[in-house]
Amino acid sequence: MRSFVVKKDVSGEGFAAMGFRSSRVLRLRRMALPAAAALQPLVLDDTAAPFAGGGDHNKKGENKMERMTMMLPGAEDRAGESTCQKARRSGAKLLRILTVPPILALFLVTALYIGMGKAAFRAPIRYFEAVFTLCVLPVLAYPLCAAVPSLKARGRKTERSLAIVFSLLGYIMGTLFALLGGGTQLELELYLTYIISGALMGLFSFAFKFRSSGHACGVSGPFAMLSYKLGAAWLIGFLLLIPVFSSSIRLGRHRLSELISGAAISVAALFVAVLIVKSIMPAV
Repeated sequence: MRSFVVKKDVSGEGFAAMGFRSSRVLRLRRMALPAAAALQPLVLDDTAAPFAGGGDHNKKGENKMERMTMMLPGAEDRAGESTCQKARRSGAKLLRILTVPPILALFLVTALYIGMGKAAFRAPIRYFEAVFTLCVLPVLAYPLCAAVPSLKARGRKTERSLAIVFSLLGYIMGTLFALLGGGTQLELELYLTYIISGALMGLFSFAFKFRSSGHACGVSGPFAMLSYKLGAAWLIGFLLLIPVFSSSIRLGRHRLSELISGAAISVAALFVAVLIVKSIMPAV
């Protein structure tokens, strides 16, 4: 009786007969070769993914899985959702730009000048002083940093620090203009509100290590003063805080507690400023 041993070749060469060769073994070999060749790529892909650690076969497997995932129901919707998220992020950035404190300050002083006239600012020049100190001066830090190479090299942090310095300088200049130039009570309340807000923000930041939102502070303060001076109808402006809060959280700029505290600081600062002007300087 003839005997033989059959060995499987996992590299895809098929089956080799060891011992006596026979026609039966040859037929078996010819039948096994196509099957082994067809199965070999599947074996390589399946075994490479868990153990290759990012090799070529692993990448091919990932690409295949990505193509298969895109064929699943709802895959196009998920891709569209990703595009929608990008659009929302861009909208959040645009909203933050349109509601930065200098722009809201411009809106505030203009609305007060239109609504109250000389009771707000005794002369047009006083209105333009407010525009310069509260709106123009704070943003001059950015073109200055862009124009001076040594400042530009220090990056975004230097820009923001210089903008804070320019803002405080503007608030102090405005207060001095109002005090020394015979400004109205509203002017003093206006500038003192900004100074006290900045002082409270600094206190929370440096003493308590709590970063209140200056953006929320710059939005709620103007509408608090407009509501106080022009009527309760301006309270509707506080609804703007909803998208401002949402955009800040979406972009990861602030937590909700930081946004709420920032909005509350400007309202508290207005209250304190009004008390100071009415009690300490009643004749102004």
